[in-house]
Amino acid sequence: MAEAKTAKGIAPDRVTISFNQLLQQFEEERHKLSGYDQRRANVQGVINEAQAALAALDAVEKAGRGEKILVPLGSGVYVDAIVDDVKTVKSALTADVITETSLADAKKALNKRVEEFTKSFNKLVGHEQHTLKNLQNMEQVIRRISQRRQAGGQAQAKGTA
Repeated sequence: MAEAKTAKGIAPDRVTISFNQLLQQFEEERHKLSGYDQRRANVQGVINEAQAALAALDAVEKAGRGEKILVPLGSGVYVDAIVDDVKTVKSALTADVITETSLADAKKALNKRVEEFTKSFNKLVGHEQHTLKNLQNMEQVIRRISQRRQAGGQAQAKGTA
């Protein structure tokens, strides 16, 4: 693919690739960028969900025993409920396994999740910015090569006319 002449262990000063290889690399970077964008959106969704759960736990914690609350079931559906116990909550270990845990432990786990996914989100943003910069650099090179090709073709056309 790319040619490089180097001594053992020394990075080359110059690497040569063909125009078609550059175009192929450009498409690969575009594909990578769209993948980062999708993953970033998914991670943001997890962060938003955990933050919403934290807010709901705060509201439940503030509600007293016997107090009526509105519980979201998803897809815009809610149910009225009466708070019985504000010290423990049910949380999923896996999709089909639910355990009882203290409200404080549930909040701690959610805060940790937000922290971890925020780090992942920031890493993805960094990768996305790096890939975008690569794309911009490649685009400039592609544009210059295309302009030179056009100029060369026009010069040849004038010479044969």
